[in-house]
Amino acid sequence: MNNNSQYTTVGSEPLNSIALNSPIVTVASFFQHTPEILMTLKSNDVKNISELKGKIIMLADASLSGQMRAMLARSGVTANSYNSSNYDGDVLKLINGSVFAMYGYSSNEPYQLQQLGYEVDVFSPRDNGFNFYGDNLATTKTELKNSPKRLASIRRAVIRGWNYTIKYPKEISIIRYA
Repeated sequence: MNNNSQYTTVGSEPLNSIALNSPIVTVASFFQHTPEILMTLKSNDVKNISELKGKIIMLADASLSGQMRAMLARSGVTANSYNSSNYDGDVLKLINGSVFAMYGYSSNEPYQLQQLGYEVDVFSPRDNGFNFYGDNLATTKTELKNSPKRLASIRRAVIRGWNYTIKYPKEISIIRYA
């Protein structure tokens, strides 16, 4: 959008931009299972998402956490039935009780908490009927029109990369946070 690059990977943003007549176009989509989760400390013994009513929940911006908010709403935890805290990734806020539940990624925050000696209960949108997560390779309409061969080459390379990660998952590096 600001002419800093010709290609990007994004979530559902290109779909939103179509409605706004944006110059961004999706050229490949890669559907995955969402890594997004909502977690509580196991010591709080939360059995059902509906128990989060009246609690402080750390959530990412609404444009990023749509699945989470839909999962909460489906469980009767509507936006006016809990207090929202802006997501900053600080797991210490869950530990010290500043927030009761926290948005995160299944690959990051539970591991961080485990390293600090805490176990969590995890609520996943996927387990609650929501699974519309994926990555999209996007470019501009101008790039599509002016550089179709480059676009085709980049698209092929990205697809080959995804195929490689699926075929050889043990060779893919996972970042662990201490």
